[in-house]
Amino acid sequence: MSNPLSSMSLKLRLALTIGALALLMSLLLGAVASRLSRAQVERDELALLGIMARNMSVQLSQNLSDRGNQMKTLAQMLALSDPAVPAPAKSAALTTVQKSNPFYAWIGIADEQGRIVAGSHAELVGRDVHQREWFVQ
Repeated sequence: MSNPLSSMSLKLRLALTIGALALLMSLLLGAVASRLSRAQVERDELALLGIMARNMSVQLSQNLSDRGNQMKTLAQMLALSDPAVPAPAKSAALTTVQKSNPFYAWIGIADEQGRIVAGSHAELVGRDVHQREWFVQ
């Protein structure tokens, strides 16, 4: 006859072995799932950064194009290029353009000697800018 204690002991060992294997498999599967999850998050982050960069590029391009168009419009405005138009009328036109675009803090016109003759802010009219780098260039 078989010994009931050795039979119980065999059942206990078998249960412990199966439990240990199940724990080991769970840990292994958890590690693999974690690694796959991290890799997917990295791919998703890279894709998101790519989309954001593309959107920013499109927005920047549009903004630069808009600014270029506004500058062309300014250059073509008869009131700004006509010497017969008085400075206050030119300042009014510049103020309208400046107010329509919050990216510009100030817009003005200087004569050949570097004296501001018209601008979107009246307090700068009459100032001498002939030594400023932007004027010299």
